[in-house]
Formats: sequence, C-alpha cells, structure tokens
Amino acid sequence: MKRNVLCITLCLLLLNPVVSAFAADKAKAKISADSIATDKRLLSAVKLLKDTPANASYKRILGNNPTKKPIKIEFKNFASIDKSYARFDGMGWKEKGILYIYISDKHTDAPKEALAALISGLAVHVDNDDSINEEIFAWALEGIMWNKFISENPELAYDSSMLVQRENNIESLYAASPSDVSYIRELIEKNNNYLRFKSASSGYSDEELNKKIQILYKIYTR
Repeated sequence: MKRNVLCITLCLLLLNPVVSAFAADKAKAKISADSIATDKRLLSAVKLLKDTPANASYKRILGNNPTKKPIKIEFKNFASIDKSYARFDGMGWKEKGILYIYISDKHTDAPKEALAALISGLAVHVDNDDSINEEIFAWALEGIMWNKFISENPELAYDSSMLVQRENNIESLYAASPSDVSYIRELIEKNNNYLRFKSASSGYSDEELNKKIQILYKIYTR
C-alpha cells in the first residue's frame, strides 16, 4: 500500500507536469464524473487543471497512469486512518489496483482553486517509485498553479481557509527562487516525512527535474 504525503508542519508554515514536458501524454479517456469524485467541489477543482501547467496531472487523474483507471478523489478524515496523519493536507493512496487522492476534511471550506493546486501536486505521484526530486517537482507545480490562480483572482490569496494559508506559503517559497526552487528543495529535504526517500526516481533524475523546473519557470507569471 503506497502512501505519498504532502504536509507542511506548523514550524515550517511559520518561517506536490507541464504540457511540453509530457507531450507524450495523449490519453483521451472517456469517463464519467462520478468515477473521479462525487463531491462537486473536488470535481470542479479537477476541471480547473485542464489546459494549464498541470494538464499532465489532469490526464493522470482521467486514467493516463499505470493503473489505466481514473484516480478517485475524496475528502477524508485522516485521523480515522492513523492518528499520525492528522496534520496532513493531502495523501496519495493505492488499494486493490485503484489510485486515490485523499484531501483532509479540514479543507472542505477551501476554494476550488486551492483544492486544484493541492490536487495538481498529489497527482504527480502515480507509481511506487517516489523520491526527493519528485516531491520537489510536485511542490513546485503546486506553487505555480496557485500563482496562476491568484494572478487571475488576487482576492483568493486573502481567503481565510487553512488550505489557502498553505498555498500562499508554497507559492511564496516558489516565487523566492523560481529558476531553481532552492527554497522548496530546502523545505523538502528538512521534512521528516521524506527522510527515507531516495534522491532520484524514474523520470526525476537531477537532469530531468531541472528540465521540468525550467519549463515551469518559462511560464511563471512574475
């Protein structure tokens, strides 16, 4: 059973790819909305990812992933799975050949754009071969997606929900060093949840990560 966790601890809060990078992703799965999410807010969030820098995440959710099945997305009480997960914001899970993206039910009040940003990063993780580099890219993608949304609607950044606070923090880390995402890298490498991860994985060698980060940087709205 696979667990891919995106989490920012309280201490870190104080201070998860792009069209051209995944041009080979050409799956055009025809699926029903209910096969992804029954919650309308989550479904609306997924739809926001289409034709954006997170288009590859959108396609993975639709079924362009190793299981060849849509990823199911749900709100979840993480403490009901394990008390140690209570502070997590989102989680990837695989069970009985089905991929799931779980969003903490503490974020049910979040705007769909914040949910979309979180989901974009979580949808990067679709196999059992995770790494520090993959997490760095997932967080960078989440940051650039939130940047896109607040550029289109600046009022989103002032929403009082906890998930918006997270997205503002990640976007700030990305914006502080978008060309090499050094601040995101530092945060990931210091996060206890990733200490057991190897540095690179399939599709996320140092060279591959750099290419993907540069693609994000080229479309970054400054």
